[in-house]
Amino acid sequence: MWIIKDCCGFTCMIVSYFFIFAVDFSVCMLEYLAVPGSYCINVTLFNFLVLMIVWSHLKASFTNPGTIPRGYTQLDQDKLPLRLVYVLERISTQSKSGSENAGAGIPTPKRLLVHRRQFSRNTH
Repeated sequence: MWIIKDCCGFTCMIVSYFFIFAVDFSVCMLEYLAVPGSYCINVTLFNFLVLMIVWSHLKASFTNPGTIPRGYTQLDQDKLPLRLVYVLERISTQSKSGSENAGAGIPTPKRLLVHRRQFSRNTH
């Protein structure tokens, strides 16, 4: 089991679960008072969704998210977006040249946005 021991995180988790179960209780009571005939189906479905919310949050909280090993350099470029492959190729060719202005040609976020707009126009 993987967990970071953080008082603020545990407090937020407890408050969140309090609100989730308070809403669950109030929805169940309102369903029972409003429509007694369909109470069982609606409440069962709602409680199943609440259970899924709590389960997925607990699983995300207590499992290791995974890490990239130190020294890992291989990327599968077939699975990367085309824009990212383009930027990575430009960075790698400029860093291999070894010139003083190697970082001058690296696209800034504004230039990447322009490239993204041009790319999206060409693909449609």
